[in-house]
Amino acid sequence: LPFQQPVLQPVLRLGSANGHLHPWYVQDRGFWSQVGMRVEQGYWDMHILLNDGYHGFDISVRRKQLTTQWDGTLVMGVRGGEPWLAAGAELRSEQSRVQTGWGWSPEHGLSPFLRAGTAVPGFTGEFLALWSDQGLRGFAGVEVDTWAGDVRFGGYAVANVGQWSYGPKRYRGTAPAQPPPWQYGAEVGWRWNTVQTQELLNVVRFAGVELFAFADGMAGCGDAWSVGLGTQLELNLLGLKPAQFSAWTAYDLQAKRPTVGWTVSLSF
Repeated sequence: LPFQQPVLQPVLRLGSANGHLHPWYVQDRGFWSQVGMRVEQGYWDMHILLNDGYHGFDISVRRKQLTTQWDGTLVMGVRGGEPWLAAGAELRSEQSRVQTGWGWSPEHGLSPFLRAGTAVPGFTGEFLALWSDQGLRGFAGVEVDTWAGDVRFGGYAVANVGQWSYGPKRYRGTAPAQPPPWQYGAEVGWRWNTVQTQELLNVVRFAGVELFAFADGMAGCGDAWSVGLGTQLELNLLGLKPAQFSAWTAYDLQAKRPTVGWTVSLSF
């Protein structure tokens, strides 16, 4: 068989501890970073990711097309100074996935898990459940987005079960010490699609700008609300592939203080 050149894709993500969608585990840190590499060749796909937010790293290996519908997966790494390992199989389709297998960590031992997700225009959902001697842990979340011209309307809800610290952090306000059982919110945004990309100093090309307002809430560990404004940018830096930047500021109505967050994601 002819040799197939591997595909290499560096990964770099940076953000603040309150960055949108970052796991709750890093809520007490001022800054987080992720740097790594994706290597794809033939049926094999591997990710290596150093994660400052998790205090560790992740290595995932996927063997695609074990059968016509199933992939094999192996994930290992260190989080919070503790090693962990998971192995399983994933059922593929164009708009959804179902992954099942076994995971192991020193704290929870050997645990079966089930993970599922779907993404269709206007709707995204994800579910994770792990069973151990300490009971059920995991999370479930849904997000909806719809457009009316250049105006976007969105909303989300996330439920954490069993103090699952790696679930998505959506509440953009003063964070409690532990993930709340419930998070929910709504957004409205306006997008400016430029006919031609706008260039700044021959370095940055802006391809799209969105301004949005939001209201977030959490419940189960003390009800709280926050309201705020933000922006999302799609841009091109020095001829690299498109990058994304997001920043927002919010006011926590319960803590009576402002918070800010930002994230940036680059690819090469």
